[in-house]
Amino acid sequence: MKRRSFSLMALALGSLAVSSCGFRLRGSFDFAFKSILILSETGSVVSRALKASLDSDNKVKVLINQAFVEGSSDNEAVLTMLSERREKSITALNSSGQISEFQLRFRVVYNVKNAAGKIVVPETQIVAQRDFSYSETQALGKLDEEALLYRDLEDDMVQQLLRRLSSIKSLNSAV
Repeated sequence: MKRRSFSLMALALGSLAVSSCGFRLRGSFDFAFKSILILSETGSVVSRALKASLDSDNKVKVLINQAFVEGSSDNEAVLTMLSERREKSITALNSSGQISEFQLRFRVVYNVKNAAGKIVVPETQIVAQRDFSYSETQALGKLDEEALLYRDLEDDMVQQLLRRLSSIKSLNSAV
């Protein structure tokens, strides 16, 4: 009986500690717009994944690479993906001069305008990066690992863009 009451007391104190520190689950995103036009390079991985994420809630109508019509209800917000780049750099060499570690980066530059063409979010850059070890003897497996890490970086980029888009409080406040 004492163990059970002690366990309940510990659970209650733990939940009180977590709630008092400001922790809360992320939940769904709320946006200041009901429709968005995404302008990007053809084949943009991030814009397709962003469209899929926004479409999944059915709260936001998403168009990709359509003609921008000023004042249209189809584009309350216009997200322009100015660049989307993968980068790979060597970060470490072993004692015999062979590559032992790489750093992968995924860089996105974007801006957001309202339907009137006024800039709401100026040109902004987001960079996500991951380090991974490399071995010449496992080159084939490391290529698969690199592809997996790039997919992870792309997913991370989409989540960051969603958070940043949800932080826009009003489309009327132009920069």
